[in-house]
Amino acid sequence: MFKRIFVLIKKLTKKFLIPFVLSCVVLGLGFLIIGIIGLYGDYKKQLPYTDIETTREILHEASQYAGIYSLKAQTISEEYGNVPIRSKEGLETIRLYQENLENNLAKSIELTKQAKAKDPHTWDKLTELVNKRVDERQQLYAIDKEFYDNMQKVYDQQMTEIEWDTYLNNVYPVKITAWNKLNQENTNFNIENNIETNPDYSELNQEVVNQKYKPSLRAFVIDFWNSTSEETIESYEDTASFPIITAIYDDVGNVVKTSEFNKYTGLDKYKNNISQKPLKVGDYVFVSVESADLVERKMYYLFTSNSPDFNSSYEQIRGKETYTEAPYFIYQVTANDIKNTGGNLKIEVRISAEGSTHRVQDKNYDDSAYIEYPLIQQAYYK
Repeated sequence: MFKRIFVLIKKLTKKFLIPFVLSCVVLGLGFLIIGIIGLYGDYKKQLPYTDIETTREILHEASQYAGIYSLKAQTISEEYGNVPIRSKEGLETIRLYQENLENNLAKSIELTKQAKAKDPHTWDKLTELVNKRVDERQQLYAIDKEFYDNMQKVYDQQMTEIEWDTYLNNVYPVKITAWNKLNQENTNFNIENNIETNPDYSELNQEVVNQKYKPSLRAFVIDFWNSTSEETIESYEDTASFPIITAIYDDVGNVVKTSEFNKYTGLDKYKNNISQKPLKVGDYVFVSVESADLVERKMYYLFTSNSPDFNSSYEQIRGKETYTEAPYFIYQVTANDIKNTGGNLKIEVRISAEGSTHRVQDKNYDDSAYIEYPLIQQAYYK
């Protein structure tokens, strides 16, 4: 009896079960192949957009360095522009200008050229903007380098005061006015075409896209295997009707997006208030802040520190505990700072919107943020 049952099961297996299993396997493989083909198609379509986004990100970083350069140059001019060129302070001012040129504008040019190299040339307006920005920033570098070199010539007595005044009043204004016009035209081109915000991808050159993007299945598999998890989303979760600080940053590489009230969520690298680069006695640090306000009120800024020397410097330039419209400040670390701050210089900025109502009413401010710098006992030598 058992033998008959075994034979029956064997016949049923051959007749129904094995074909059913094979059918399921074939059907599963079919769905898998269709899925892979679909993913590959999506991957191929996404490639030009990925390269465009990478180009835009590099261009945005270049714009940030260009912005830091302009703000810092303006700050140097405001705080040290009245010192005689042929003086110790004048030489130090020249050095500040030149270091800003090489550290920030030169970096902006380098990044803009990287964006040009990365540009896939599938969106004509992006390509045009990148080329415009390379030319614009190189022109500014040449104009300002000539300006600082001439200051150095005055200090070295290789240029007379009369020659300097002629250059300052007749030559430089013509060049910088023409450059400002160029910069504004490029900025308008950027805004009008939504190149850095809400780009119109319908304008892509499909002929170039089809010629350029022919990825192999191997490349697809490698990229798919190496793909990371879901992208981190940055956000500020403030619900009160007051402005917030969206970033405090400097010219030594620190960007902090957390503040007292903005409830920032996002990348961990923007949550660290402690500078990874220490400052030494004699170093200058340039700190600036960005803010956001739903009703776009005029914003005022106050910079303070745990350093009495910092506060004294701020008081001499802008007034004691005085809010101004300048969202930036530059400070030179002193020997006293190490002793008075315990070796950690804390620079804090508060923002206060125009009006009589504030989030922290008793102290008349709406938000605050800070960066803290470890200090080392080492004087600056040129």
